[in-house]
Parts: sequence; C-alpha cells; structure tokens
Amino acid sequence: MAGIIYRMKTGCQWRAIPSNFGSGQTCHRRFQEWERAGVLQKEFNKS
Repeated sequence: MAGIIYRMKTGCQWRAIPSNFGSGQTCHRRFQEWERAGVLQKEFNKS
C-alpha cells in the first residue's frame, strides 16, 4: 500500500518507485487488482 501511495503523491512512473516499497511492477499489479475490486474507492470514501 505504501508504494501505491508514494506513486500517487509523487506522480512517478511505477518502475521508479523506490525498492524499499517493493518492486514497481508488484505495486502496479496490486493497484490494478484493488482498483478492479473497488478496494481503493472504498478506502478513499472513508476519508
């Protein structure tokens, strides 16, 4: 989740996410899975 938030805050490319967040490819794949499942929308609606 931290890698996805980092990417959204900075606007960097997925492949430019620092390795301490995991691989950019994994972050992107998880983002796509969560987006399709509506997870991110539910989280942002809580705020």
